[in-house]
This record gives sequence, C-alpha cells and structure tokens, in this order.
Amino acid sequence: RNLHYNLVDAQREYPDALAIGIDERTVIAVDGNWFSVHGESYVVMIDAEPQSTQQECFYFLKDGDGYDLKGRFPMRKQRATEPFAQCRRREPVEGQE
Repeated sequence: RNLHYNLVDAQREYPDALAIGIDERTVIAVDGNWFSVHGESYVVMIDAEPQSTQQECFYFLKDGDGYDLKGRFPMRKQRATEPFAQCRRREPVEGQE
C-alpha cells in the first residue's frame, strides 16, 4: 500500500529515531541489537544519523537482509548490484536548527 511515505513525517518529528516501515506479507525478527527481514515484500527505513548528522539515508531491505540497530548499518543477504541506500543532505527543520 506504499504507506512508507508517512515515515518521512514521523522521522522529522522524532529526528533521533529510526523510522521503520514494514510492508504487507513481511516481518522483522529482532534478536538483541539486530533484526532480519523475512517475507515477500520489503522493509523501508529512514535513518537521519547513519554516520553524519548532515544526511539521511533511505534503506530498502528485502528477505534475508538485516540491520544492526546499535551500529546503525544494514547488511545484505548477498552482494547486490542495485544501490543499498539512497542518501541525501538533510534539510534543517524549522525550530530544530
């Protein structure tokens, strides 16, 4: 249903948090500081602070991919040819500058 676009607003409201959207027929299995993706569709994440507070990254995780919640980095099930993340410079939010 592509409701993951709502994550942008949620992430802007809570800039220190990870925004995670789980599509239909998809689940995440959390084990400590790690989760893995399972299912037919994907998980979308927005991380405003991956390595730098000056950018935000959009991750599209598929079946078998995972994410380290403490280190804030994704892992692919196998090497892929498409980009793992789409990052862009973060624009200041009014009142949070």
